[in-house]
Amino acid sequence: MSRAVGELLSSPAVVDRPTIEEMPTEAEAIFRSLPARFRPERADFQGVFHFDITGAAKPHWTITIDNGTCRVEEGLLGEPSCVVRMSEKTFIGIETGQRNPIAQFVKGRVKITNVGQLRRYDRAFHKLFAAPDEPYPEGPEPVVAREQSDAAPPGDASESSAESPAERER
Repeated sequence: MSRAVGELLSSPAVVDRPTIEEMPTEAEAIFRSLPARFRPERADFQGVFHFDITGAAKPHWTITIDNGTCRVEEGLLGEPSCVVRMSEKTFIGIETGQRNPIAQFVKGRVKITNVGQLRRYDRAFHKLFAAPDEPYPEGPEPVVAREQSDAAPPGDASESSAESPAERER
């Protein structure tokens, strides 16, 4: 086990969401980062996911999602609702945002037994390469777009005029 993976495994249970800059690019570290990237508000379903990552030092993982909870375990445990198979290179490429998961699926580099269930799984986690530093706000911040114009500021005497900016320049 690499030193980086060892440090990740010995870290406290409550951690900030990891980002690609601070994660070792090993399948084990990526799987162990899942609880920190979990979004319980998007996990209102049940599923057992078996991952078979060929070429990885620890190739078999079970992720269990049960109505807002997430458990990551080494090995293939329980009856899966979805099985995912791919190489470690493909897995790391997808997780780090360097490979398009749909393209990898179409090319046959990713094998999935239940695509619908995997889509629900995907929505239940922050992306490793785009994990926000803070939790999502209660609602979106209003965005106010301002156009640049030659119009006079509000309250200006010329505002009441129906002249266009070009006519005012004359």
